[in-house]
Amino acid sequence: MTGVQTCALPISLNERVRIQQSSGNSLEADSAVFQRTAGNASLRGNVMMRSRNGSVRGDSATASLEPESFQPTVVQVDGRVRAIGDGNRLGSSWSLDANWAKAQMNHGAVEHLWAGDRIRLELHEAEGSRVLTSDDADAAVGSTGGIVSVAARNQAEVGLGDGRRLVANTVFMDEAGGLTTSGESSLWVGDASVEGRDFQITTGPKITT
Repeated sequence: MTGVQTCALPISLNERVRIQQSSGNSLEADSAVFQRTAGNASLRGNVMMRSRNGSVRGDSATASLEPESFQPTVVQVDGRVRAIGDGNRLGSSWSLDANWAKAQMNHGAVEHLWAGDRIRLELHEAEGSRVLTSDDADAAVGSTGGIVSVAARNQAEVGLGDGRRLVANTVFMDEAGGLTTSGESSLWVGDASVEGRDFQITTGPKITT
């Protein structure tokens, strides 16, 4: 068998695999299969991906890899997913729980994140925390790890603290913390609610709609 043929075969690794890169990024799992010619890897068991601006862990993952550097370009993680990032204008840190998540990478950093099968996103800000839940969502991620913007779809709800919550089918959150809804929407303050459509909300010490 020639060297070219050997390299074309899948490479299977077991007993806690770790892919470490000079950038500091890493992929870890209990086992992994690398398809060199296809440019992808399948990872199983206690998967952990660390990037320059955050981390994602779950039960299994598939990753598309650059051919020479093995730098991941897209990573999908499935099963009991938890992602964590730090620092931005919207929230000083954040955490995401979901059944699956897909990360688009650029030069070793996550730049966009999709998640689904009922998600919970916690944004920790200097003024307090927000909790966003929905069936699925996607978020733009800044180079330092902060959430730049979020689009949450299907039974979206945002907890704003002090008994305040926003409910709509679709909620968009921008970098400044502003909220926009699409379709029928409800803003709850305690037991009272404001009903309407297509809300635009600026948050702070008081809520302005």
